[in-house]
Amino acid sequence: MIQAVDLSLEDLLKELTGSDTNESEYARLREALQFALDSHREERRPSGETYFEHGHNVAAALSELGVDDVDTVIAALLHDCLLPHTGVTEAVLHKKVGRNVVALIKGAKTLDDYAKKTGASNTSVELDANTPEGRATLEAIRKALLAIIEGDIRIIVIRMVDCLQDLRRASDMPRALQQKVAHEALHIYAPLANRLGIWHLKWQLEDDAFRY
Repeated sequence: MIQAVDLSLEDLLKELTGSDTNESEYARLREALQFALDSHREERRPSGETYFEHGHNVAAALSELGVDDVDTVIAALLHDCLLPHTGVTEAVLHKKVGRNVVALIKGAKTLDDYAKKTGASNTSVELDANTPEGRATLEAIRKALLAIIEGDIRIIVIRMVDCLQDLRRASDMPRALQQKVAHEALHIYAPLANRLGIWHLKWQLEDDAFRY
């Protein structure tokens, strides 16, 4: 995982490619990486991490998990590229990376928006997993998230790893935000990872969430 953006493009690419990456895929990853650099510049997230670093680290974590689908890795790298600070439109992104990648990016954003709208990251008593009402609400949210992805598991895996990267930088966040990220990881995404059989990701989400 990178800690700064002053590495060469080729060094950054090493974390996103595997032994089976062909020349065409390498070129696509390189172009997407440059686009992410140009789009995010030095804008920072609440943790102090730059948006570029965050996107790169999410993509690199997917590679570590053995995800070798280039569309998925590029979508993870660029998942914040439609935020206002970038000035990037959906039409521009579509031209740069294609319809399939844009669909994954929009799907991941829809998951995040739904989680915020329903209070999935809320630590209030209504979503307390120790109460029947809280368990029922959380289960309804999980089922809705699975419905949103319409069978494309790649969308939710991107969002899970996005959440995991937030947890890895949570020590630099305000306490209230730490609690929200940890609650979402522990009660939404870790159970979904378990349901989907992604054990390694489930354990990482739980271990990092318990710290907060």
